[in-house]
Amino acid sequence: MWHKTKLKLAIVACVPLLFGATALTNGDDEKYTRLSLSGVGYAAQDREFVTLSASTTSFSTDASRAMRDNAEDMNRLRDRLADMGVAKADFQTSQFTLQEASDPNDNDGDRARGFSVQHQLSIVVRDTDATGKVMDAIVNAGARNIQVGNYWGFSGDVSPDKLKEARAEAIRDARTKAQDYASALGMKVRRIVSISDGNGYSRSQPPPAARLDVVARGTTVDARPATILASVGMVFELER
Repeated sequence: MWHKTKLKLAIVACVPLLFGATALTNGDDEKYTRLSLSGVGYAAQDREFVTLSASTTSFSTDASRAMRDNAEDMNRLRDRLADMGVAKADFQTSQFTLQEASDPNDNDGDRARGFSVQHQLSIVVRDTDATGKVMDAIVNAGARNIQVGNYWGFSGDVSPDKLKEARAEAIRDARTKAQDYASALGMKVRRIVSISDGNGYSRSQPPPAARLDVVARGTTVDARPATILASVGMVFELER
């Protein structure tokens, strides 16, 4: 019987619940109860870059002409990116298509048939405050179909200082929960039995939102800080 009780205690100590809590009475002394629960902590870390996608589109009844026109448009776009301080290593072709199509500018009901070329770039803007200006500049250079990408955040790992901050909050959260449970049970926290790290990570958030600043006649991109989340599992011993 003792071996079964010991096994139950080991399972509770090693596998903290992500949500909720578990209480287990010690078989040797009814005044002690073990409580297994989790704590969660958060910290904010500023974004280090924003990703964009932009494309140039051209049409001609001749495929070679459509390719040449698009190449000229794309060269202007690349030059404008360089003027805005975007390094060559931070933009690359993400999609290229040449296909038969109708003239998009022919609205007389009898559209001419020809060829459409679309060349799309993926762009990394490392000065997040300048993202809106970069977007305005490449639109003026002929870019179309601009989107703020879903991949945005950090060049490297989560900041150790921010992770430390989130972990400290996770421990405070777990200890506060333990005090709440102990009080509700008419008990008090005697000691911490074990702690297990749930690791930390940057929680996925919606991408930065682009908005038109009418007064400044420019586009502003709001790159909100990322949320760093840390979790911890803890086992407490309660006493009466």
